[in-house]
Amino acid sequence: MQYQYVVSAHKANSVTASVSGSFTAPHELNLVVAKGNRLEVHTFVTPQQLSLVGEYQLNGHISTLHFFQPADRLTGLLLVTSEKFQFATLSWDATEHCIATESTGEIVEITGRPSTEGKIVCVDPEARLIAMYAYQGIVHLFPMPGPLNSQALAAWRSLLRSSYSADVSGMNRHQQHQEQRRGLGDLGSSTPANNGGDEKWPYAVRDHTASKLLVPAYLKQVQESSTIGVAGNIQSSKGKGKATAHPARSTDIHPVLTRYIRELKVLDMQFLRTGAKQMPELAVLFEDANMARHVHVYCVSDDHGELKPASSWMSAPVEGSATKLIPLPGGAVMVVGDESLTVVSDAQKQPLSISKGQAPVTAWQWIDAEKRERLLLADDEGVLSLVVVVYTKAGGSPEKVSELVVERLGDIPIATSLSYLSDGCIYVGSHFGDQLLARLHTQPLSDKEVEQSSHLTLHPTLAMPSNGRSDQFNPLEQPLGLGSVVASRTTPNTFIEPLEIFQNLAPIVDLHVVGINESNSSNPAADGGISSGMVADIETDRLMNASAEDKKAVAGGSNYGSVVTCSGERNRTSLRVVRNGVGIQQLAHASIDGLVGSWSFTVGSERASTDNGHSMMDVDKEHRIRQVLIVLGLVHETRILGWTEPTQGAAVELEELCLPGWRLRERTIACGLTADRSHAVQVTPTAVVLVSTSSWQQVAVWTPSQIGLRTITAASIHGSQLALAVDGTTVAYLQAQESLAFVAQHRLEHPVSCINIHPWAALDADQRPEASFVALGMWEINDICLLRLPSLEQVPIALSLAIPGGTFTGKNDAVKSERAVEAATAAMRLGAKIESSSSLSPSGDNLPRSILMCTLGHTPYLLVGMGDGRMHQYALRLQAEQPHSPPVLDVCEHKCVTLGTRPLILTPFMNHGTLSVFAASDHPSVLFANQRQTADPLSSINRLLYANVDAADIAQVAPIDSTSFPESLCLVSSTGGLSIGRADPAQRLHVHSFPLPSWAAPHHLAHYQEAELYGVATIHTVDPDSLAVSTADMSFWEREALMESNPQQGSQIQDIRGQVVIRPPQEVGRFSILDSQSIDCHCSVLLRPYEIPESLCVASLKCLPRPGASASPGDSDAEMMAAADNGFAESPRSLDNVFVLGTSIVMPEADDASSGRILVAQWDALLRRMRVMACFTTHGAVYSLVPFRGMLLAAANNRLLLLGWQRRDPNVVLSASQREIRHVGFNAVYLEDSEYELVVMCSQQTQIASLSIAVNGDLVAVGDIMSSASVYRYEEVRVPVQPRAAGADAQQQGPVIEMLHRRLVPVARDYAGAWTTCVAAIPPPLTLDSETLFPKYIPEEAGTVGKQQQQQQQLQQIPDYVTAFRNPKEKRYLVADAYSNLFRLAMAEKVGTADRRSALSGDQQRLHVEARWHLGDQVNVIRPGSLVMDVSDPEFPNVFRPILVYGTLRGAVGVVANVENGKLGRILDRLQTNMAHLLPTPGIWDYEQWRGYNSDQRNSRAFGFLDGDLIEQFLDLSHEIQQLVFSGGSPLLADKQTVGQAEHARKAQYWLDYSRVEAEGEVAVLAQMAVSDIGQREDDVSLEYVIRLVESMTRLH
Repeated sequence: MQYQYVVSAHKANSVTASVSGSFTAPHELNLVVAKGNRLEVHTFVTPQQLSLVGEYQLNGHISTLHFFQPADRLTGLLLVTSEKFQFATLSWDATEHCIATESTGEIVEITGRPSTEGKIVCVDPEARLIAMYAYQGIVHLFPMPGPLNSQALAAWRSLLRSSYSADVSGMNRHQQHQEQRRGLGDLGSSTPANNGGDEKWPYAVRDHTASKLLVPAYLKQVQESSTIGVAGNIQSSKGKGKATAHPARSTDIHPVLTRYIRELKVLDMQFLRTGAKQMPELAVLFEDANMARHVHVYCVSDDHGELKPASSWMSAPVEGSATKLIPLPGGAVMVVGDESLTVVSDAQKQPLSISKGQAPVTAWQWIDAEKRERLLLADDEGVLSLVVVVYTKAGGSPEKVSELVVERLGDIPIATSLSYLSDGCIYVGSHFGDQLLARLHTQPLSDKEVEQSSHLTLHPTLAMPSNGRSDQFNPLEQPLGLGSVVASRTTPNTFIEPLEIFQNLAPIVDLHVVGINESNSSNPAADGGISSGMVADIETDRLMNASAEDKKAVAGGSNYGSVVTCSGERNRTSLRVVRNGVGIQQLAHASIDGLVGSWSFTVGSERASTDNGHSMMDVDKEHRIRQVLIVLGLVHETRILGWTEPTQGAAVELEELCLPGWRLRERTIACGLTADRSHAVQVTPTAVVLVSTSSWQQVAVWTPSQIGLRTITAASIHGSQLALAVDGTTVAYLQAQESLAFVAQHRLEHPVSCINIHPWAALDADQRPEASFVALGMWEINDICLLRLPSLEQVPIALSLAIPGGTFTGKNDAVKSERAVEAATAAMRLGAKIESSSSLSPSGDNLPRSILMCTLGHTPYLLVGMGDGRMHQYALRLQAEQPHSPPVLDVCEHKCVTLGTRPLILTPFMNHGTLSVFAASDHPSVLFANQRQTADPLSSINRLLYANVDAADIAQVAPIDSTSFPESLCLVSSTGGLSIGRADPAQRLHVHSFPLPSWAAPHHLAHYQEAELYGVATIHTVDPDSLAVSTADMSFWEREALMESNPQQGSQIQDIRGQVVIRPPQEVGRFSILDSQSIDCHCSVLLRPYEIPESLCVASLKCLPRPGASASPGDSDAEMMAAADNGFAESPRSLDNVFVLGTSIVMPEADDASSGRILVAQWDALLRRMRVMACFTTHGAVYSLVPFRGMLLAAANNRLLLLGWQRRDPNVVLSASQREIRHVGFNAVYLEDSEYELVVMCSQQTQIASLSIAVNGDLVAVGDIMSSASVYRYEEVRVPVQPRAAGADAQQQGPVIEMLHRRLVPVARDYAGAWTTCVAAIPPPLTLDSETLFPKYIPEEAGTVGKQQQQQQQLQQIPDYVTAFRNPKEKRYLVADAYSNLFRLAMAEKVGTADRRSALSGDQQRLHVEARWHLGDQVNVIRPGSLVMDVSDPEFPNVFRPILVYGTLRGAVGVVANVENGKLGRILDRLQTNMAHLLPTPGIWDYEQWRGYNSDQRNSRAFGFLDGDLIEQFLDLSHEIQQLVFSGGSPLLADKQTVGQAEHARKAQYWLDYSRVEAEGEVAVLAQMAVSDIGQREDDVSLEYVIRLVESMTRLH
């Protein structure tokens, strides 16, 4: 089986729910946030800070989250429910520092119909009952231990569940498509449940017999009681930095009571606050058949748990837009509508009502939960309001609400949840924008305070500030015509002070991958040249003050491995740049010929930095002026640049220095400062020079002739220690104090290629420990050695540079040797050759070029950079030195990774307080440690992470210690460029935000690489209030559209001097062109009323001649010849890189788009404006546009159009209005092309509505909104035509010519319906070896694949049909649907050809399902590309290949990679299965149910996909638990016979489910396995091999 590896590069941060309370400890205030299938637990440390306790994954998407605290507990509990009708109560285990599962269960009604409004859960204020409404007309009640008496519990246990069904309603297709993509629907709505199965009892941890047997005793002792406890998931707790177990606790079994109610469409449900002495009362807000809304109250009886209507309550109608209920003291309830707040109760005959803003309320939260006098309301306009509830009490009667006061506090992100913390601080969780931690004030904030709080930094990444030029005209904020009615929706007074912002990409509607082939080579800083004897003045860019340049530095550079997303909605919209690796913000730049290296140090300060990037104390306190020097090593000379640190705000004046003690006419090999910083050391090929830093006079010189040698070839300096390689084969050790003292020398058999002297100890800021070793790399042998200081005796340790590969033993030794040879090469796709010998032959490309000793985390490392871009890393165990014995070294881990294709130069530097290593090469990277501490010494090794650097081709770097350039690096490129840059914090992904105007949601994005432009299509939400719009400010498109939609006002509209009062549409579309570097708007055009953008692309359109037309004056003979041969002509009039925009026009009275347009816009770089040069009208919305063979593919409703840029008919003359230049927006004009136009070359009817197009050669895959995917083949057929002669001989026949006819022919289709959101083509594998892609299955695990007898007889006529799916050349497509599923479709290579279609029936021309999987998040867009460089892992060459990047509704950015080795994919599949069954997550929800394919038509198990988020957690486990997972649990159990029987039974059940052919005839060999011993099943694979395999997968993103 060919696997797809799916992993989240950036996890979803859309907040579903959040709660606050004492969860981890009685004295702590916690914030628990639900994001997708993750729970984040925070502690409110200070009024301005949240501290993350841990992040925990559940096997299900969290739909609701509630916090309650029983009376007998010091800490509270969490009630969590999933979209698949599962629930669990969770607590905090302070001993294990993790989440414990108190109880778990599942609600499944066989005939029940899921609620259309989503699941509603509420908890009794006295913690007596939990009510859940998940199915129409059915309420499930869960009694909790405590106040209820035993007789009631006994009566409730005797009741049986029942079911009920009802109808559901829907919406029109166009509205549903728009709301799905933008996430405007109900986030809490659930997916359809399984139409079968039994209801699981609550408060009972599920009895998995096999799982119980496979759980080791050391994780958690299982209590033998009526309830079986199962050990929970192993998660990484950030609070302690180690892996711990999540236990499950056994509790008493309490039954669930199923009760029917008359209300079918329940909108909300809450328990009333009646007190502990009365039985619970449940208030229900519902809508009846007449669309009127009411409130009913039910009392829960104490004998049988019946729901009886409360006799004292009157069912009075409430506001028609009421959506929420808020319980009040005294049994009252507040009904929240869009326009008003209404208080109703049995004690108040007349409801109390108050008006508020006309906006639906999305979240509410009490500030004082006990008194309930101050209520916070958040609406979908992004406004936070305070409701003050005033109570009165007369005599012994209960409190009554006498008054409601509403006060607007300010603007916030549109909230999906509100959580009040303490001291006036609230947490705002959002799906449509960033999350916010804010403080509420009693007085309005001043303008200065608001301005300061608006420039907060995102957590954990940077939010770029606004442009900073308040007087600049922004066309996005000041649109023409109807766009002027876009309301700013801001309030001058705000009571909200933002404290911290948490970034959120949701919803991602579109994205674009900027790969290495689209790198921008331009330099954002001004270039300057420095010649010999010339002084260069380089001023720092004003990055701190001028944000435009700052944005250019962030978005510019190479943009390697970055993704630009259209994120946010409504009042929080932005473009987000998600970049993999470390960004370099360039501060200054100069070009110097012949530059090969640089070093930097600072003198005259209390702290300074040398070439190793570490600081030390200054002993010379008399120096008050800091002077920064940059030593440049050229081919035949040395030059020194420097500057004196200026005062604050002054410019830096960089000048070339001529220091007397330096040898400037020789090339510098190395330089640095001594330990006391009183002297500088320069190493040249002929001498070592010691120079005083106070006078810059030469103090001492040491030459190789003093030991009978001639030339220094390599050198390394650490403080006062110098290690030299002289004449290649001799190593000399010197010490520099007041003079240069020769200490020792050592002669080697082979010449030294690189040398490093550095201590293996944690460097302290106050002292620099001396090094104890010298590391050497050799030229002629593939080996390295260590010498002990000061004697230079060789250390007896084996450090071979052979590729650590093959753990296969015995019969696989030959395979190991071949894999090692193959792994020694660089990436095949980048041009490297494969060695054919069985051993590594040393050459210049695979020999060490750089070597470094350093301590990353707490682990000593020896890093070796090779000439071909590979890096070897040795994790060493350094034992403490004995009083009279040398230190002992031992290699405990050896790995090899590929970071580039050119020699690696390794340099340590401090990156934001953390020691990191910069690996300079053609694809530079930064190495840093991910600390994991466990009791096992082998697993205490810090795992190294690799972050790509967003800069191209860096040859060498040097850290700079400067106040003008804080935490900066001096970078040398391979072309001789010298630049100063600042590195971002070392992390895997960086997210930068570029805010757009409020209520202007980005909808689509396209990138014009050559011009460095982005085309952005936005949708502006218009103020619903009507206002006068001057027709003089309207574009001619707006006037034309208004005349069509308002014919009675035609005369007024034609008079441009008048004022026309109109009712504008709710949404207005706009297309803008932005600079890809600074995100500044160059031009913008407003679309017609009721027209919104649907698709956007950049295409190059070839000019096509008119078919059958004679040569026109513009067509040369050569052009017509080319047209006859190629089907179109290459002409100077070809349109290269034009923006093509597809739109839809939905009139107010229509349910679907009646028409649409395709606009072709070209950017004129000379005139700096956009020209719209073609407009093509379609019948329906244009949902997708894709360039295709110099033409354009468009999906317009249910038709697939092929459009070409074809020459106009010369007999048709454009009218004067068509030739007129018309202004349609800011720097945008409309002028039709006079010679060419868009013409339909051919069309093909599809199914219902085509939403996406994917091109794979001549095949075009179309994703339909309801009918899954179809594949069409593009064909060109030449047909002989005999046209009639022109003129007087019109009756005569002309000569016969061949006309080229184009057509799209349907060849295959997925007949199983699916609500498709997008489709993408999967590229074929690099290897064509079927045995590698599809290895043989293990006999005892192999299943049978077959069909019915008559179908098999039919297949015998085509013997290669079944085997065609083992052919790597078959076409495959990845499809995402609206139920958060992914599935892979395949089409046999020969199916679909003209001669093949005649032999196949319609049933056999189908796309067959090869894989299905539930992602848990709706995928809106899939683009080809990768976040990392395409370089093969040396141990697993060309096995894991990232091919696709996807964006989801909840803000996740993921990567899909091909696993092009079936056996390695099967190993990962076994690992995934073992982890899922042996390590359940909190809640103990079934992993198979979580990842199982689930839609409205079918439910099936997952297969063919690898869960990267689960597999990569394997690296965070302790070594003991890793061994447990690897072995399947069997080695750690006493009763192995019982285990074997359980495993055999489990395998039998698996293959009963998996080894079958689906009813639709899908041919899929399913290789899913049960829990197994990976080492035993897969040819004795070792645990270390699996660890390296998983670590290789982590480098895919």
